[in-house]
Formats: sequence, C-alpha cells, structure tokens
Amino acid sequence: MPRKATGKVMEDRVWARQKNGTWYCYARKRIWRDGKTVELEKKLIGKADERGGELRPTRSKRKPGADRTDALDAGPAVAATPADAGIDMCDLLEFVGSASGIDYDLSAVTDAPTADRLASLARYLAATDGAEPYGIEEWQLTHPVPCRRAFTADDCAALLREVGTDEFLVQGFFAARIAREEDPRTLVAYDATDTRAEGLPDKTYADHVAAPGSGPLVLFSLSSKRPLAYAHRPEHVPDAISWDQALARFEALGAKDVTLAPGRIPEDALGAILRTGRHVLVEASVEWAWVREQVEAYLHDLRSSGNVLDFDVLTRAVTLSLSLDLSRLGSAGAPADGGAGPAADGTGRLEHQAYLHVYFDQVLKEEQDREFWLELKDVEALVSAGVPLDGHAAGLRDAFLDVRGRGRRVTVTWRKDAVSEACRLNGVFALVSDSLEDANQALEAHRTRERVTRPLARTGKRRGWGGAEHALGRETPESLDGRLFARFLAVCYTEYLHERVRGMTATLGRRNGVPDHDRQENLELELELRRWLEARTPQRILAWFDARRDLGVPNGVTSMRWSEEATARDALLLRLLGIAGGDGRP
Repeated sequence: MPRKATGKVMEDRVWARQKNGTWYCYARKRIWRDGKTVELEKKLIGKADERGGELRPTRSKRKPGADRTDALDAGPAVAATPADAGIDMCDLLEFVGSASGIDYDLSAVTDAPTADRLASLARYLAATDGAEPYGIEEWQLTHPVPCRRAFTADDCAALLREVGTDEFLVQGFFAARIAREEDPRTLVAYDATDTRAEGLPDKTYADHVAAPGSGPLVLFSLSSKRPLAYAHRPEHVPDAISWDQALARFEALGAKDVTLAPGRIPEDALGAILRTGRHVLVEASVEWAWVREQVEAYLHDLRSSGNVLDFDVLTRAVTLSLSLDLSRLGSAGAPADGGAGPAADGTGRLEHQAYLHVYFDQVLKEEQDREFWLELKDVEALVSAGVPLDGHAAGLRDAFLDVRGRGRRVTVTWRKDAVSEACRLNGVFALVSDSLEDANQALEAHRTRERVTRPLARTGKRRGWGGAEHALGRETPESLDGRLFARFLAVCYTEYLHERVRGMTATLGRRNGVPDHDRQENLELELELRRWLEARTPQRILAWFDARRDLGVPNGVTSMRWSEEATARDALLLRLLGIAGGDGRP
C-alpha cells in the first residue's frame, strides 16, 4: 500500500555533466503524489568546473524566435583583460622572431634600420597570410613593429627594390640559416611549381628538358622543420637545368646531400634525375607498371591496422626496398629485388637502390569514391533524360552502366563489379625516394611541400600593386625579388610557430606521472587547448591574439566568446610555448 501523501514540497540540487566537462547545477522541487514522485520545478542556478565545486553564473539562454542581433547587443559592454593571457599578436610575433633566430640573422647581414623594416614587413605578411606589402602603412597604425618610423607605400617599394639588388643580404641570410642546422642530411629542396594547381597536364621528360621553369626551389630542413633558403629558377631555363643550378647554389651556401622534391613528374624524368646522382622524393603514379605491381601485391597489408602511421592514424603505409633499372624507367621498367647503385653490370643494366612508400588514406578513399559515384549519378541522369553524351560521359556509360529500353522507358543500372573494381585502388598513392627510408618522414615531407611553397609559388609572376599601382609605378624585376624575400621571411615566421604548436599538440591531454600535471581539471584544459589548436592555422592563432590589443570590448559577440575558460586556455598556450606572461613580453 503506497504511503500517504503529506503534501510537503521537497527541495534538493542535481548535478549534470556537459560534453565539455563543465558541471551544471539545478535547483529541483518535488512532491509525492499518487504513489510516485512528481517534479514541480527544475531551475539552472550555475555551473562549476567539478561536481560540488564553486558555482558561477551562466549566460542566459536566448528565447526561441528572438532576434540574435538584439540578444548580442543586450547588456553592458565587456571589459576584456588581456593581461590575463600576457601578450598580444605582436608580442607573439616578436617571440617567434627572437626564438627562431630570424631577427638575429637579419641583423647580422644588414644595418639595423633595414633589418627592422624587413622584420616589420615579414610580421605583417605572416599575420595577414600574404596580403599586399603596401598594406603595412595602415596596419602599422594599430600594430607595434620593430620599425618605429612611418612605413608608407613608397617606403615599402623602395625597401623591396633595395633588397632585390642586395645579394649580400639575401645570400648571407640563407647561409646563416643553413649554418644553424645540426643535421644536414635531412635537407629537402621543394619545387614551388605545381602543374596540377595551374590546371596543366603532366610534363614528359622532353618537356622538362625544353620547357621553362617558374617557381623557385625552396630549401627546407626535415629535422628542424624550418625553411632555410630559396633559389630562383629563371623563366628561360628548362626545368632539368634550373634544378641543377639551384642545387649548386645551395651547396655553395653549405647545404650538402640535398633531396630534390619536384612533386609529380613523369617516369622517364625520375630515371633521368637518378642518373645524375641527385637524391629525390617524388610522387609516383599508381599507373606506372612497376608501382601498380607492388600495390597489388601489398594491398591487403595496406589495410592492416598494424601499418598505421605515427602521426596520422587514418593512413597506413608499406615501405619496399627496390633496385630500379634506370635504363628501363619510362618504358616497362620493372624493379628487381636487391642490388645497389647506380652501377652498370655486364648486361647493360643501370640499377639504383630506392624506397617505394605505398600509402592508403581512408579519408582520401571516401572522397575519391564519392566523387566517382556522383559523376556516375550525373551520367545516369543524362542517359535517363535522353540527353546526348560527350566522349567522356559516353565512356563512363559504356564501362559502368547497363542501359535497357528506349525513349522514356529507359532503365539504367550500375555494373557493381565494374564500379567496385574502378574504386579498388582509390585512396592509394605512392612516393619514391632514394634517401628517405621512413614512410612517416617521407609523407610528412611531401605534405609540407604545399604549405611551404604556396606563398612563394606565384610571387615572381605577379605584376602591378593593385590599389597602389599609381603611387608605386610598375614593378621591376628587383622589386619582385625583394617581394619574394619578404614573403620567404614570413614563411619562416609561420613555419616556426606551426612546428612549435604541432610538437606541443602531440603531448596535450596525456598523463606524464607528475601529480600537478595529471589533475583532471588540468588534463581537461589541455584537451580543450588541443582541440582548439587542431582547428586553426598559424594565421588564425595570430588573429585570435590580435583581439587582445583592445582593453575595452564593447560588442556582444566578444562578451559571448570571451570567458574564463578561453583566458585560461590562452594562458596555458603561452606558457607551453615558453613565453613569460608576467610583464606581457617574451
């Protein structure tokens, strides 16, 4: 028999943990009625970092149908306190310039005023992701930089012309950066020209011999993850010759055993480069006969969880050591097992020992499968509607679709076996190198190429200054050379910050046995910082800290985003980077 209701209202508190780790506390009122407990009221009263902790108020929830603009504008202005984080974007850039040695190396090869102006321009380009250099005139009004005097558009043009003619400055800076490297065996030269990005077809080796190059060759260190130098590739000089000339310049500056990474090249071009004795890292086509043979043989191993890469759990890799027959590359060149080279035997074979890294990327496979299926869907719709097909679409129809009937009674079905076979090697790609034997290092070097060379790829091709063209006049070859050097300095800034953040992210949120570090609230804060960093480029990180320049923040958007959690996260980032936050300076 149920107990008799007394009509007394019971009050208590309920704690609920949110996805972000915060605990919400509710005040609840209940009453006993009809043999069961009935909840009368449940009201949110605050939040805390842990269950039972000190409560703090929460932001009021916007009413359904209310105008978001009105909700943001409501309430008093928020006074943000950047001193909690310690520094702003300009201080962070100053720290990068000092810790990386960029500012020191600049001051060692030129006078102090020129070094300050170059450092200021490089920081502007790094913060704005490569905006036009003349924009520093307005940017300098709100951002303190090493150059204390006004930096007008005319000053910027004069600086770039001066730097473009000062080879002592440029080459001296390159030599200083190379001299800092402790492991010269891991130097890679990236070709900043990308035929795929320009929508051009692949070049044959004859094209590489006769066709002019365009983008510079950029020297990069795989051990320190720093750009070190670049070398021009004149437009009237063929690729094969300009590569040799650029590598010779790097060797004169102190770089030895540099690996050439030209991106995607044809099979005969790979054989021609290896015959010169140069080390290479190239993207090999799965359609090459000897590459496809190895892919087919190891496709099952590629999809095994035991071959997951260290820095990318969605990518698997298999590394094979092969002896390439250079005399047959570009025809039916099949590799042999074992052997070393380059050396010619009695049969005329010219063999060279190389490593074939074959990868399977699950995300890439899903993207390629989806793209292919959508294309088939489009062809299916055209066939069903009776629309005439072009050559490519007709080929897809004949290979993968069964069409029955005529007119409006057409039935289209997919040939599942043919579609599955066409998608079987999706997500698979390969790299060939005779110097990088580790699959992790080879893929990381290949992915770094685009990030490092993208800001420099088209610098030498751009003519005119947009809005400042009337003030500055037409650009000269000297000013273009100066512009390229300034952008290279900016890449040095962003790459140093990127590497520091990447190294930090690998350890965030993991226990290390230190009691103070392994506290739950500290680990949760590190995980929050890790998620925040993984979703941002160096430019977005700099832009976030740029908001800390203003003490008064009078808009509602900032009041919603600026919280104690964000301030604690920023302070943790600065502390892990090694930046002192007490006085706000590095």
